[in-house]
Amino acid sequence: MKIAVIYHSADNDGLLCREVCRHFLDQNTNELVGFPWDNGQPPPIMDWGAYAQIYMLDVAVPEILDAQPPNLIWIDHHKTSIERWDHTRPNGLRIDGVAACRLAWQYFTHLLNADKLPPKNAYVNREVREPRVLTYAGEYDVWDLRGSEQTAITNALEALGDEYSKIVQELLEDDNDLQPGLDRLLYEGNAIVRWRKAANAQYARANAISFNWRGLYVCGLNIGLRGNSQLFESVLTREHQACFGWRYNGNMRQVTVSLYGIPGRPPIDLSLIAKDMGGGGHAGACGFTMGWVEFTELWARLTDK
Repeated sequence: MKIAVIYHSADNDGLLCREVCRHFLDQNTNELVGFPWDNGQPPPIMDWGAYAQIYMLDVAVPEILDAQPPNLIWIDHHKTSIERWDHTRPNGLRIDGVAACRLAWQYFTHLLNADKLPPKNAYVNREVREPRVLTYAGEYDVWDLRGSEQTAITNALEALGDEYSKIVQELLEDDNDLQPGLDRLLYEGNAIVRWRKAANAQYARANAISFNWRGLYVCGLNIGLRGNSQLFESVLTREHQACFGWRYNGNMRQVTVSLYGIPGRPPIDLSLIAKDMGGGGHAGACGFTMGWVEFTELWARLTDK
């Protein structure tokens, strides 16, 4: 059976969704065809009928959700996407505030007992049965940083390179809470975190700039293709209300702007701003895209003192 797996290519949540699909769907004679995708890109496939099933995980491709192919299974957790399309009731599982990789694991686990799917609080309270790599990486994706494991495992996974699928599949296969492989990743991840903090501080202090935008006092920084909210940590002040990170995509000739909330500050639903700018995401981590010329004009206005 030919199955399409469309997944978010820009972070660990999407990549882990891909691995969860491999774990559950590649056990028989299924032919899995992967389609990495990120916001702003053209739709990855249009020939819906060529696949027995289309799994779309951690992303919401507008053309696909508007078309509503009957073979679509949509698993996602982004607030703005759920608000836009969830009322159409496509098959799958969607809970705002729970990483898609964790939802995917439960979806496949309860495939024959969908009425027993756990509610949101079961994920938050860690009452669901799942591999710990999904727990830690999933909590990081929704900025539930209750310990050091979330950041450590995310950094370690990002450093795996070609070994990513092999190691993650081993962790998904192991049903034992005592996982030497996971413990090794946590050890390596903590070392990466210490190095990154020092490098991030040096970079941010040299390049961050503060300005007023959309009624907020934000800290702005070119975060590059692999940067995230951690780049801002050393330069945030009490006055800052949000982080404004941007990066240039040379292939698309676009700029992606990422908005991040600041832990410990009054919550602000930044997704409303992202949605107004044509994007979306979570309340505390979202984004949108702009053309290069349009962005440089905006940046010049914002930073002109």
